[in-house]
Amino acid sequence: MKKSFVCIFPGLDNAHLTKDIGQIGNAFSELADVQSSIVCYGNKEYPTLKTETKNQTIVRVEDKGRVLFFEKAILRYLRKEAKKIDILHVQQLNKADIYQVLLYKFLNPKGKILLKQDMHIPDLEKGIRYSRKGLFNSFHKFFEKKAHKKIDLIAVDSNDLLKAYGKEYPETQNKLVVLSHNLNDHYIKEHFPVRKSFQEKENIILTTGRIGAADKNYEMLLDTLPLLELNDWKVYLVGEIHNDFDKRIDQLIIDNPQLKGRVFYTGQIDDRVALYEYYNRAKIFCLTSVLESFGVSFIEALFFNNYIVGTTGMSSFDYISNQRELGEKVEVNDTKELAKRFNHIMQNENIIEEKGGKAHQHVSEHFFLSTNIQVLRRLLD
Repeated sequence: MKKSFVCIFPGLDNAHLTKDIGQIGNAFSELADVQSSIVCYGNKEYPTLKTETKNQTIVRVEDKGRVLFFEKAILRYLRKEAKKIDILHVQQLNKADIYQVLLYKFLNPKGKILLKQDMHIPDLEKGIRYSRKGLFNSFHKFFEKKAHKKIDLIAVDSNDLLKAYGKEYPETQNKLVVLSHNLNDHYIKEHFPVRKSFQEKENIILTTGRIGAADKNYEMLLDTLPLLELNDWKVYLVGEIHNDFDKRIDQLIIDNPQLKGRVFYTGQIDDRVALYEYYNRAKIFCLTSVLESFGVSFIEALFFNNYIVGTTGMSSFDYISNQRELGEKVEVNDTKELAKRFNHIMQNENIIEEKGGKAHQHVSEHFFLSTNIQVLRRLLD
């Protein structure tokens, strides 16, 4: 009989299925003879279940509201199903998760818990707070420590986060492993068995994500564009437009006529193969987030031999870029420095060709899900 691997994530969106929330369980189902499912609310459609997460199933429960910070439907689900769950996957450890962990272990002491902790190192170092009120925060911190004792394995994104987490929570040191966000290499290699060579690529600077979302700081990239010597280069912004950011792009082009025919935004692209084709065409990939624990898009870009450019707000940039061998970063909102770096790279394409040639190998050694999932087999032993 197959073991049961369950992730509880009430607010599941289709985009979550392409990340750890969907991909870890999917890989377990594919590679470890496990039945994997995600528990969520609502009646949303999940087209990725037919592609990158076809080994994953969805269990829908009806939202019953909250009592304090507890999801009543999730508590009811655990009381009913905990003994049937062999491995519980917890994505991050928020206030409600602390008590869900304790409830699960109380109901199923032999069950295993995987915590995938995705967080910003600065937030960790200044101390996680669960309440603004000191007494309540101390109460939750007390049970946080108990929850850590019940968790069997804690996977973090990078060596830096592993060290920081072990320092903040010494009791977890023997449970910590590095398991970064990963590529579903089986899926991507199925559709791209051969990637474009450097000579076949186009002079494209690419960025992807929630274009205009405040935390992603695309304003920095936009403010940099008038300072670039693009010549025959083009800039593509790929992703869902937020906060009327398309109007800002249009106005930028009106104010800077030299950018006409050089800057494009595509809107949302749900077809993952079509999205990956942009990475395949591009030479440079950029994210300008103010604060981000791990840029999954960087890994996708490196798979296609892009040279990556990021900011100091990204906790895992050095780890992803192999200590900046495969890319470079600038201070957040330093548009002049970003423009200087872009212009230098575009005028010296040998940098892209040399560094990009090493990028795919780095990804295959550190970020392929089929390889990294073996770390988690410890849970099945």
